[in-house]
Amino acid sequence: MYLLSRKIILFVVILLISSEFAEARRKILKGRKTINRSYFSQSIVPPWLLVLSIGIMQVAVGGILYVVMKYCILDKIPDQVHYVAAPVSP
Repeated sequence: MYLLSRKIILFVVILLISSEFAEARRKILKGRKTINRSYFSQSIVPPWLLVLSIGIMQVAVGGILYVVMKYCILDKIPDQVHYVAAPVSP
């Protein structure tokens, strides 16, 4: 249970870091005029670094899955007898 809650917290933190923009709009009324102010804050992680890290993680997860599946599936298949042609007598 502790491990699951830790993973959820880690996922939420990564999701919050990777969100591109945090936008807040505020309307201030002054008389009859409405002033719109928009505040944009850049992400902590630049987009190129985010794309690069996602690509590296996908390659790493693919490699780990390959190794796990090789040991769990391919190595458990018994060796099969291969077809051997009968010798040709002259």
